[in-house]
Amino acid sequence: IAIAIAIAIAIAIAIAIAIAASATVTVAAAAQHVTALAQPFAAVLALADHDGPVQVFVLAGQSNMVGYGLVEATDSHGGDFTLEALVTSGSPAYQHLRDSAGEWTVRDDVDVEVYGAVEKISPLTVGLGSSSNFFGPELQSGHVLGERLSQKVLLIKVAWGGRSLHGKTNL
Repeated sequence: IAIAIAIAIAIAIAIAIAIAASATVTVAAAAQHVTALAQPFAAVLALADHDGPVQVFVLAGQSNMVGYGLVEATDSHGGDFTLEALVTSGSPAYQHLRDSAGEWTVRDDVDVEVYGAVEKISPLTVGLGSSSNFFGPELQSGHVLGERLSQKVLLIKVAWGGRSLHGKTNL
């Protein structure tokens, strides 16, 4: 129980930092953030179903942490600047992202819980960014941690995009 409390406190601190990093927060946005403070406790409770130790990592930040890396080309975006292009280039650094059937790898030893601008709970795979066609830092971080650690890994990603400087400067 002490570990669960420590994890919950770390999550609450990460969320508070993400909120503080936002320039100004409206009442509606503040209510959303306060509600989000309670949600990571579900991640802590979910650990009770797992036998053995679990390594927990909190990933907190703004828009880059939300995840805007494009998985596959779309009508308006694409070309050589997608994860698909990196994998099909043959670069050994990205081959672990596809399984033997050519599907995006799904890691059962690494779980990701996403809170903030997007809310999702999933085994580690692509599509845990700002929408199902995007990914963030959790993708490669999770793969590295899953390969290096013998225990199950839980990544708790807390992210909200920041505010634009447009209209906030007098240039």
